[in-house]
Amino acid sequence: MGFQPAHQGTKERRAQLNITLSYLTPELLVFIESSPCPKTGDSTSPKPQLVRLNLAKPLSGLA
Repeated sequence: MGFQPAHQGTKERRAQLNITLSYLTPELLVFIESSPCPKTGDSTSPKPQLVRLNLAKPLSGLA
């Protein structure tokens, strides 16, 4: 259950996501990426999902 270092580009992607979130309206649309395993290169992992967040609830776990 240890932390697995993400592949290169994660910081840039996170920065882009933060910029995107700053412009979105109350009903946020967030892409959750399922990256292939860096060790095996498994490309059969699920595609990114589009998730709606309800801002009426606290987002304590996101920041």
